[in-house]
Formats: sequence, structure tokens, C-alpha cells
Amino acid sequence: MAYHPCPESEYSDTDSDYDFAFPRSPVHRQVPQKSAEEEFLENLRVAIENSDVQTVEKCLENEEFKFGIDSAFPRIDWTPLQIATHAGSVASVKFLLERGASVTATYDANTPLITACMSHCDDKDAVQEIVELLLKHGASVTATDRFGITPLMHACESGNLSVIEKLLQLSDPEVIDSNGRTALFHAIEANQKDVVASLLAHGVCRNVVDFKKITPKSFAEFYGYNEIVELFPKGRGTFDIPTCYLTYSRIQDIVPDLSGDSEIPAYFPDLKTILFGMDCDHLLPIFAHHKIGLEEFLLLTDTQLKELGIQLPFVRKKILRGLFLFHARKWSKSSVPKISKDGKIDMFDIFRISASHL
Repeated sequence: MAYHPCPESEYSDTDSDYDFAFPRSPVHRQVPQKSAEEEFLENLRVAIENSDVQTVEKCLENEEFKFGIDSAFPRIDWTPLQIATHAGSVASVKFLLERGASVTATYDANTPLITACMSHCDDKDAVQEIVELLLKHGASVTATDRFGITPLMHACESGNLSVIEKLLQLSDPEVIDSNGRTALFHAIEANQKDVVASLLAHGVCRNVVDFKKITPKSFAEFYGYNEIVELFPKGRGTFDIPTCYLTYSRIQDIVPDLSGDSEIPAYFPDLKTILFGMDCDHLLPIFAHHKIGLEEFLLLTDTQLKELGIQLPFVRKKILRGLFLFHARKWSKSSVPKISKDGKIDMFDIFRISASHL
């Protein structure tokens, strides 16, 4: 049904140039023109991304618009090296490194190694080569962005397995970000099934919880990533340490050679304390499962740790360094507990104190 104005009304459709408050005539808006400096910066950025080294060199030597090799581009706040690493341009990265570009310079809370690990470039080999170049020039694998996310975490999100394998040899995968999440959480959040499988195969802690008390498996269930959920073992998936392993309850436990019938590996409770000092106490079930006593633990080698199932090179190095410091520390008389003249002591205490210094 059509509606028309009343005959008595002076209003007509042709009287108004507006339709629902919008003018009928087109509005001509001027597109702001880029300045010469903006054009220069745009050409430099495109040249870096496209590996046009000659153009990059000309732009950096331009006398009119002096742009330093470690200067940050306006608005994006990234240096030429960060742009090159993120774009996966090996030629540009090599050129900039030869010209002295800093691999430790931080802009927008990111380092060139972080931007490389963030890259979603289709050429995974190029990204791996860039990461190796940055590491060769002293890039830090422990640097984090403003959210506490490490290069390894970014690599887990982007799904570059070759880069992840390289970083696992140099960094700790159990480091957490500002939300209490490890690299395993980041791989799950990005739905990187192959990365999750690789991390679990390397023996990363799968029972860790973030600041919201969520485990990696629960994290995958929340997102509905059923294929990732299937990668986690059914049930608890860990070895339950017998209670008797964690405390000295009998004289035979304190002095195992006294009768030879101790139920626990020799001095295993002390092993728990040492691993806690190394920040590796989550590995205690492995040593309990293999019944590793303190004496055997103190003599472990890198090969033996790997045979026990500790696949991450960084974690093995952390344990071996802790063992070295343990052996290098001199024994002190002050470590013997003092007993007051009025205090009472029984034979159990004497055995315990003596055995801890045998």
C-alpha cells in the first residue's frame, strides 16, 4: 500500500533533498595524500618484506629521510629487522645483520626472535634459517613480550615444528607467562595438534595448572579440541609415589645398609628436596618409578637421564648443573644440628643426624 501526503498539505516528496536524514547527493570526500616521508617508509617496508635488498640499501642511505637501521617504523613500532623476520625474508635478514642491526633491540616489547617465531610464513625452512641466524648473532631465547610470552610459546602458536625442536634444546618449556600458562597451553589454544604431540613426546609436564587452576587437558576440552584431548593419557597418567618414599619412618630407612630390608630407595626423601631446589620436583615420579636412590641420582649422566625418559635437553642440563653445584659445595660443620645440654635426644635422632652426613 502506498502512502501519500494529505491533499491539504503543502508537503511533497520533491520538496526535500533528504531521505531519512541522509543527503541524496553524493558526498565527495578527499582521500588524504601521503607525505613524501610516508611514501619513503612504505617503500622501505615493502622492499624489506619482498627481499628487495637493493631498494632497502638505497633507502637506508637516503640523505633526505635519514632512517636508522634500528629505528622503529611509525605506528607499527617495529624495526626493519623485526619486519624482515616476521615476513620470513632471509635475504633481508642477512643484509640487515651484516649492516649491524641489533638482535636484542626491543620495540613494542618484542625482539626480532619473537617476531620470527610469530611468523606464519608458508616457507617454514626460511623461518628456521632466520631463527638460526638470530641465535648465531646472540639473540636471547629467554626474552619475553609484554604478556610474558617466550619465543618458544610463539613458535608453538605458529606451529613451526623445526623451530620448536631448536628452541627446546635452549629454553625451558615449563616457563609460564603472565597467565601461568606454559608452551603446552599455547599450542593447545592455537589448535596445533602436531606441536602438542611433540611437546608431550619430549616429556613436558602435562599436569601443570595455570593461575585459574586449569590443566592442559581441561584447556583442550574447553575449546572442544577432541583430537588434542586424545593425545593425553587416560586416567591420572602419572606414577603414584608411595607415601613411604617421602619420609623416613624407620631406622632401616635412615641407614639402609643396617639391615638391607628398606622399602624405599636409599635416602629418597632427600632426593625430593634436591629436585625442589633445582625446580625439577615435578620429575620426582620418574625417579620413584625407577627406584633411583640418592647415591645413584648424584652420579647420573646425561645419557642415563635420557634413558629414564627425560627427553628435554634443557631440563637435563638443569639437573646436571644442579648435581655439579652439589658436588662442588664444601661440607660445613655448621650444617650439623646443634643439641642443647638440656635437650633430650633418642637413638633415632642420633641415627638420623649421623646418616645425613655419612
